[in-house]
Amino acid sequence: MLGLKVNFGASKSRLCRSPPVCRRCPALFADHSCLARAVPSPIQPGSCAGHLSPRKTASAPSSPPESSTTLLPSYFPAPPTQSPTPLSISSFNLVLSSLIRARRFSSALSLYCSMRRYGVPPDLVTLNILVNCHVECGRTDLALKVFDEIPYWSFSPNVISCNTLIKGFYRDGRIEDALRVLCGMRLNGPSPDSRTYSILIDHVCQHSNASMGLCLIQEMLWIGLVPSAVAYNCVLAGLRRESR
Repeated sequence: MLGLKVNFGASKSRLCRSPPVCRRCPALFADHSCLARAVPSPIQPGSCAGHLSPRKTASAPSSPPESSTTLLPSYFPAPPTQSPTPLSISSFNLVLSSLIRARRFSSALSLYCSMRRYGVPPDLVTLNILVNCHVECGRTDLALKVFDEIPYWSFSPNVISCNTLIKGFYRDGRIEDALRVLCGMRLNGPSPDSRTYSILIDHVCQHSNASMGLCLIQEMLWIGLVPSAVAYNCVLAGLRRESR
């Protein structure tokens, strides 16, 4: 109408070659194909398109990590001029316990290996978690090896260590090994608790040995422990199965 000539082809090509920019900062749109399809990058608080933030943030992964073992070891690498602050053993223990409860045993073992590789020594809680991990996996022999290595780390097995190992023997049907652990607790400590006897009573009564379960009940009373209702029910059910 005013006699102006517009070269639409040139304008379109320039739009494709020159992606739109923000007027407040030189942040480019994410899609550089053309203006009509341009999608801006996510805007972070405090800046126009995240480029004015004083701290650079890494892009978020497209999918969650396979396990927490990919998160904790990545904390340790640091530039040579810096001295990284290692995570405390209690932090590792919390993650290990969570992985065991989620039955992610391979992830727990991988995290333990990463912890050792970075020079973080385990404590007794860590070793007990590792014993329980092997027991829950059905690898009682490996649990026994970890149990035997507890003195190497200048610790003594506590009642949780012994109960976990007894539970592993109980699940494998190795009642003699479980009773051997109980005898060791009587002689060298730690003193067995109600949980120790409950595990053994449940096992012997399920394997048609209610008489031994009754003896264990009497032993509990003799050393001052109060049997639980579950322990009494196990013995009564065993005696009924044996028609006694």
